[in-house]
This record gives sequence, structure tokens and C-alpha cells, in this order.
Amino acid sequence: MFKIIFALCAIAAAARPAAAQVYLGAELSPGSLLKAEEAKLSRENDDAFARAFVLENSTAALYAVFESTAPEIAVSASLRRGIYRQELLILFSIAGSTGVPFGQLAKEREKGVSLRELAARYGSDLLKLFRESGERQKIIEEKAGREDALFSAAASTAPAAGAGLPAAPPQENEQK
Repeated sequence: MFKIIFALCAIAAAARPAAAQVYLGAELSPGSLLKAEEAKLSRENDDAFARAFVLENSTAALYAVFESTAPEIAVSASLRRGIYRQELLILFSIAGSTGVPFGQLAKEREKGVSLRELAARYGSDLLKLFRESGERQKIIEEKAGREDALFSAAASTAPAAGAGLPAAPPQENEQK
């Protein structure tokens, strides 16, 4: 019995430095800052793509397909959930031609239903959709790149809020 207690005390004494370390949930590795920057750039690129996509399509079609009055937010959210750009364009085409909501198609896609199955189910020619969506993706990405450059240039040359505006004159008391 004495040997067991002695062994446990020896293990506890050896483990004391390890037990003194506390993990607070914050961790920094050499690549963590780079990954955060990449994620930020990816998010900005997706937002620029969403803006260009919305500008490329009619408002009525966007509202009907996304069942939302904020289609840019819906497109950005879809891209962040993992839908690829060309896949988004294909699902948008299928939804626009069949009247099936984009959200329903996206949910089926997340469950593992292939684009081929979706196209066959809703009577669309997948090869034609791939060709058309590839061409549209190039056009939208070019517009997104130009638009993103315009936004960043405008932000860097914009004056600070309120700069150059005259101060409001003091108001007299109107209750005299």
C-alpha cells in the first residue's frame, strides 16, 4: 500500500509543472496571422463578387430566385457557406428557369445531391449551364475586380468624416 501511495505522490510531484499551465483558449501560431489575412481577403473578394453578381442580374430575377430583398447578402452568405462561384451561377440559372427557390437547391446540394441530379430533376442541360456559367463567371469576376479597385481607391482618397465642412452656426433660443 505504501508503495502505491509513494508512486502516486511521485507522479503528482512530477506532473505539477504541467498542471500549472493553464490554457485560456487563446493561441497564436506563426501562420495564424497569415491565415486571418487570407480569410479577410477571401471574404472581401466574395463580397465584391456578390456586388458584381447583383449588378449583372435584374432585380426582379434576384428577388424571385433568392426570395429576399437583400440578394447581395444572400449571395455572400452562400459563398461563405461553401458554394463555389460557378456552382452558384448554375443553381441561380436552374432556380430562375424552374421557379424553385435558390435556398431549396442549395440545401439539396449541401445534403450531397449532385449538380447532375439537380439538372436532370428540373429539366436543365448541365453541360450548357457549365459553359454559360463559366463565361458569366469570368465577366462577373472582371467587374468585381474593377469595382473592388474603385472602392479601395475611393476609400484611400476620401476625406475624413466631417473634414472640410463648415461648423454649424450657434442657434439662438427660440423661446424668447
